[in-house]
Order: sequence, then structure tokens, then C-alpha cells
Amino acid sequence: MPDHTRFVLVALGGLGMEYPLENWPRIPGVCWIFPDVALTQARADFLPASLFALPYVDLLASCDAVITKTGYGTQTEAVVNQVPTLCITRPGWPEEPNLPDWHAQHGELTLIDWKTLQTGGFTHQIRALLEMPWRKPLVFPTGAQQAAERLLNRITSP
Repeated sequence: MPDHTRFVLVALGGLGMEYPLENWPRIPGVCWIFPDVALTQARADFLPASLFALPYVDLLASCDAVITKTGYGTQTEAVVNQVPTLCITRPGWPEEPNLPDWHAQHGELTLIDWKTLQTGGFTHQIRALLEMPWRKPLVFPTGAQQAAERLLNRITSP
């Protein structure tokens, strides 16, 4: 790929719907990385995640942006790895609106709905994210350390 190519990871996880590839936008200089099982159409700008032979978090951290849905995994990893995110809202999901609010506070986030993704009407939002400088301070994950300390305290407390 040319040096100026931008990579966007599409990580919808267990959303339970097919990826709307027939309406997916073509943006010059952008390649889309999909889970291998989602690639039901061949296009030069569609790449399977397996092509990179990287663990998921390393692939995410190597991308210029990510498209995901409200959920702890990809959203928190995107913030920690400073990857701008286009996030599909999930009305009625227990994490709404708290997780998107946290993400917006600590990372670069743009929200869309599922219909906008289905119709391919998110070109403007992706272009904006790809040009957006990261303005938030680094977030250091401390949850594992905190959990270990609490467990140790329970084990060692009389």
C-alpha cells in the first residue's frame, strides 16, 4: 500500500447482524480491515484481519481508526491505544450512555446509529476521525492491578 494509506479496523464483535458491505463507502487512501468471516465481497480496499497476523489488540493499536459498537472491549482498548473511534450506539444496552460518555471524556469518539452504518452514510465521520489529532491525555489501564490488590487484601486479611 502507498505510505499515505490509512487503515480502519471494523470490529463489530457479536452485534449479530451482517456487515453491510454492498453499501460500504469507498474513500480514496483508506483500507478497511474486517474479520475474515465478514468478507463476503472482494474489493481492493477490503482486507482480512488474518492478513496482518497480529493479535487483536496489536492490530487495533496499529490502525488509524476503528469502527465498533458500544462495548467495553474495543472501546477501552481504543482509548488506551489512542485510536479514534466511530461507535455505533446501542439503545437499551446496559452500557449506554455511561460507556460512550467515558469514551468521549478520555478518547476521540464519534457516535452513529446502526442505520447510518447500514446505508454507508458515515464517510464524513470517518474522514473527520482520520484527520483528528488526539487531544486527550494517556489513559493507563490499572484495573488488573487494582483487582489483584483487592484479592490479595481479602486473602491476607484476618
